[in-house]
Amino acid sequence: MRYKTDLIYFSPTGRTEKVMRMIASGLRSDTVSHNITGNNAKIAVDAETLAVFGAPVYSGRLPPIMPRRLETITGNGAAVVTVVYGNRAYDDALLELKDLVASRGFKVLAGAAFVAEHNIVTEVASGRPDRHDEKNAVDFAQKVEIKFLGKDFGDVDVKGNNPYRPYSDHSVLAPEGSSKCDTCGVCSRICPVAAINAKTPKKTDKTKCISCLSCVYKCHTGSRHIGGIANFFARRKLRKLTTTRREPEFFL
Repeated sequence: MRYKTDLIYFSPTGRTEKVMRMIASGLRSDTVSHNITGNNAKIAVDAETLAVFGAPVYSGRLPPIMPRRLETITGNGAAVVTVVYGNRAYDDALLELKDLVASRGFKVLAGAAFVAEHNIVTEVASGRPDRHDEKNAVDFAQKVEIKFLGKDFGDVDVKGNNPYRPYSDHSVLAPEGSSKCDTCGVCSRICPVAAINAKTPKKTDKTKCISCLSCVYKCHTGSRHIGGIANFFARRKLRKLTTTRREPEFFL
């Protein structure tokens, strides 16, 4: 039986999007992708469509922009929630996403947490998600499909605590531009929280920045970076995460 799937994801560096596409590859559906990283898309999902939501994890929480990105999305059918984290822990992020999606009218029938290469310290979970993750994503998708087609929309329990853990202060990890900056303006246009002014692109508004590093990954001159001292301490703290391979977790 053919059906429709809406992939709805926030993915500043493309890692979450990659996981979303892995899941979609295991579904026998017509798939439409909605990348909500840069704007609030108005999306109404009907009861015959499966909605698959995805978001990265920053210090155990969703990006603080997520409630705003989801406020124009509505549905009255089934949904899957997925978070992608950098091999430390996803803490309360999956529960937070489930709660947000449920508040938009969806019935959450499944959840998953995947590991991806850390956006700041790329040697942590380097190369993830990999082929093994892809196989797990396809297996998960096939189980989700059985539940969806069988109209098994019972509420799923996922890991996490409410109240959620407090947000961490990311201001020290706000990227800045160096002398290599040619003021092309790409960083300003792609910043999901408007933390970079096009007129002064070397600077970042630290009160807005969520350290997604989209500007770093997409800077064609290699100008944007996290400051040396902050980078040093972040790497020293996170390198220990490379020693243990964490596998995806699924909730059905």
